[in-house]
Amino acid sequence: MFPTFTQPLGFIALAAIPLLVLIYCLRQKLKKREATTLFLVPASTRETPAGTRLTRWENAASFWWQVLAALLITWVLTEPRFLLKNSSARVLVVLDESASMQAFKATAPEIFRRDLLPRFEQSAERIEWILCTDGGAHTPLYHGDSVNDFFAAWKKFEPFAGTHDALAAVEKLRKFFPGENTAVVFVSDKIPETLPPGTLCLAVGKPIANAGFCGLTISHDARGNAIWRVAIQNYAETPVEISWTLENFIRPQKLTIPARGNVVVQNTVPPATNESEEMQAFTLKIAPGDAFPLDDTLTFVRPQPKILRFAADVKTPPGIAKLIENFDDCENSANPQLRIFEHDVPPDFAPGTPGEIVFLKRPKTRGKPTFRVGEYTSAPDALIDGLAWQGFVAAAVKQDFPLPPHSKILLWQNSVPAVILEHFPAGKTRLVFNIESADWTKNDATILLLHRYCESVRARSREAFAGNFECGEKLPLAGTEFAPEKPGVFFKKDAAGKIILHGAAHFADVREADFSKATNGVDGEAALRALAERNTFPDPLRTVWLLLALGAALLGWRGRATAP
Repeated sequence: MFPTFTQPLGFIALAAIPLLVLIYCLRQKLKKREATTLFLVPASTRETPAGTRLTRWENAASFWWQVLAALLITWVLTEPRFLLKNSSARVLVVLDESASMQAFKATAPEIFRRDLLPRFEQSAERIEWILCTDGGAHTPLYHGDSVNDFFAAWKKFEPFAGTHDALAAVEKLRKFFPGENTAVVFVSDKIPETLPPGTLCLAVGKPIANAGFCGLTISHDARGNAIWRVAIQNYAETPVEISWTLENFIRPQKLTIPARGNVVVQNTVPPATNESEEMQAFTLKIAPGDAFPLDDTLTFVRPQPKILRFAADVKTPPGIAKLIENFDDCENSANPQLRIFEHDVPPDFAPGTPGEIVFLKRPKTRGKPTFRVGEYTSAPDALIDGLAWQGFVAAAVKQDFPLPPHSKILLWQNSVPAVILEHFPAGKTRLVFNIESADWTKNDATILLLHRYCESVRARSREAFAGNFECGEKLPLAGTEFAPEKPGVFFKKDAAGKIILHGAAHFADVREADFSKATNGVDGEAALRALAERNTFPDPLRTVWLLLALGAALLGWRGRATAP
């Protein structure tokens, strides 16, 4: 097999050959000499002494000796290496799932085929190809030794993810596919500031102009009409002229967006004329399109909130019912999903609704409470994480009481349980407060805790609703549910197959839509050289070629020196 030249700069030595040709074309101008008898002219060779006059090249043995010396020196300087018999290597290609790669998904495989494939094929007789993404899944898109199948799988790859820690995923994949003969290639549209040791980065991007939608809000005016509002961002350094349209409702509208600026457009959401149109989707489009299509289209649906129905007893602390009623999409109802009441001790019965908020009552024999600022300690829980309780003036209702089964203490006041969360079958919960305060509706921590609990009850509700979300955004549903990474309309169903969410996901990550820092090139080539060195061996005749080059140079010099 043809060797691999590990030092291609050594081919610069071949420049000595045209230099030799030039030198051998420089001759002295011969002086004219007249002689009356031919035998008086001295015998001469066909070579003429070197000089400064450019003449026709003449064949000379010394020239060929010097050319041979230049060729041998070039061979040695390029450090050729030959493949070991039955050598093998593994190439792990990790594709960046960032949405910005959408602009280069067609060209990325061809750049790899042009810039890296020949070099890998020269590094081992047999190559095992593994194609993965940095999305966290360890299941490869392709795993085998067929180059054609490897590229076929690559061309089916669709990147939609938002900004994420790609290099951490590369490290995990490296550990998942270990091996000394494993080369890791990270393919992205930019070169990271730091790369994991032994990782090769192939950047396939380039700066491109882009303009697109970067956000959506839907609110209601004084008349109750739904108003959609979107921002159109220009990421280029020059102004851009575009037109936008709401398909089937608004004709194309021309717009000029300043350099690195944005323009907000808005209009009324078309009202539904019948029940079938309640689940209608609307599509905003920008023309002309560009290399990044994700932000050129924005789909949204007519929002329908999920109402949280609650009922509060008259004996609950003042202002609590009004506070919860002021939360978004919460209403007082005779058929509640959330009950709020007082009780002497933590109830020993299961909740009759998906959620309950219970305030323990102070015994009448204990007199008036003494409110004071206590020392609060919180447990790690999503309901209470990040809440600041310092300065909350409250008093414990009961100093000692049996904790209900399946309960968790969320907050301690000094050594007394202050807030308790109980879990029951079918996903029901109960939030118990063993404190009383005059600042329930004034303290940020209590307001946020009540709001978070209401949202957790709403998320477990099976009431159907419709909404618009950013791609990959966490959905207000029970468990861990996210909007799709790919923009468009989607549905979520419960265990019985009932649609509980009619949604639309839109792209809104401005970091992925800005291509001003996109670049191309190869970084970390030391990893590629290390792989080649492990599977190849150097020319064993290197010393012989050096000696031959020295001998050829001496013969060429001797031939020049002895020429008359």
